Amino acid sequence: MKYTLIDREKAPREALLATTSERRRLSEDVVVSLTPGKVAEIKLGPDDTPRGVKASLTRAAKRHDREVRSWDVKGVVYAELVEGESA
Repeated sequence: MKYTLIDREKAPREALLATTSERRRLSEDVVVSLTPGKVAEIKLGPDDTPRGVKASLTRAAKRHDREVRSWDVKGVVYAELVEGESA
């Protein structure tokens, strides 16, 4: 483990915890925005896990009658519309 001391004003502000409804809305925004040939790159917040974000995307896709494939690489979640889905 390594650490560095920095001035307080240079430190990022604490993230506010997203409520369940905010997470649901954000997941639905991603699902609705997806079009063929485009991939959403989702950077996780401090309280997010790749598994939780992917599950939320799957639930949102089902609510919108869409099929979304998601995967994670090095702490970033990616999602795309499954081929054959209409926008």
